[in-house]
Amino acid sequence: MPGRTTLSTPLHAGESLVLEIPADAAYLTTARLFVGAAARHLGIDEETAEDIKLAVSDAGTGAMDGQVIRLAVRVIGDRAWFELESVGAQFGELDVVAGLFEDLTIEPTSAGGVIVRFSVPAD
Repeated sequence: MPGRTTLSTPLHAGESLVLEIPADAAYLTTARLFVGAAARHLGIDEETAEDIKLAVSDAGTGAMDGQVIRLAVRVIGDRAWFELESVGAQFGELDVVAGLFEDLTIEPTSAGGVIVRFSVPAD
């Protein structure tokens, strides 16, 4: 698919790594592994990668009433952007995510869901 890549190649501007999982707690481990691997691929240090995984777990846990959770990782300029989109549900409290990432944004979607975005410096 155009605009997507595998982890065996560099992630270039305009490309995304995307994972779509059911809104089921059993899949949160897969989501954590996905963002952890993406962070390591982008040269993000382990402490920050652990914070990203914690944020995904926290946000994902709050979106279990929905249908699907989409995760995307994009490089824009010198930042790696992590996005979580709930389809058909709102995310719960995001205090942990907000405490970890100052640039956290939360936007409603037209489908009744929410997109949560935050970024970290990319190497």
